[in-house]
Amino acid sequence: MNPQDIPLQGLWWSCELNGYRPNPDESTYVAEEYASLPPLPKRLLGKDFEWLKSQPMPPNHLSDPRLIGPKLEWWLQNYDAWKSAAAEKIGQFKSIAKSNRLAIPREFCRFLGNADLVCRIRAAADGYFQFPNSVLPWPFDESWSLIHFFSDSQDCFWWYLLVSEKDDHCVVTSTDIYTDARRKDETKIENWWFCEKSFESFVIRLWIENEIWFKLSFENERLDAIQQEYVNHYRK
Repeated sequence: MNPQDIPLQGLWWSCELNGYRPNPDESTYVAEEYASLPPLPKRLLGKDFEWLKSQPMPPNHLSDPRLIGPKLEWWLQNYDAWKSAAAEKIGQFKSIAKSNRLAIPREFCRFLGNADLVCRIRAAADGYFQFPNSVLPWPFDESWSLIHFFSDSQDCFWWYLLVSEKDDHCVVTSTDIYTDARRKDETKIENWWFCEKSFESFVIRLWIENEIWFKLSFENERLDAIQQEYVNHYRK
């Protein structure tokens, strides 16, 4: 789904890319116009996340007390818990989606159902994936469905899969948490943004940008070819 298909501003909320995309306010998230984002590497798209399996699991420096983000002990516990619960949780969600006659993109369940994929994503702001457990009508067009799957650790933002009545989808983000307990008049459309045109694209961009942040702002390591190509976009 493309930005022009829904009535939301296209903004990507993410981390600073040190030396390439500054954060003058020193806030947790930087808002980037979606249209100005670097293109995603075509060699990663349509690969069922196979490329992610070749990436290392979070290294030992996650135990470093200087790091604001996931610590090694937390990561190990989360990995084990995700791996043991994934099949049951994804099975339950597929049943919910089927009862709502909703076609969920295959890559959504494939990714969230695999701890070895989920736990290879590092998040500078300590964001985290969650198993989806409900399908809700989007408050601004109830023929579309909303599925929560990713959260900021300090409840600044929530990310959702938005599936249209034509079974197309995109990722949207909001400063509002939208649940069964909230009435649709409790959320305002100006608190919602188009984030990515597909779930796969969201995961790829999330991975690239956070790996760049870790390498440039914390690890003092060289970027790999994909990451360097990505930030070169800001030098043009």
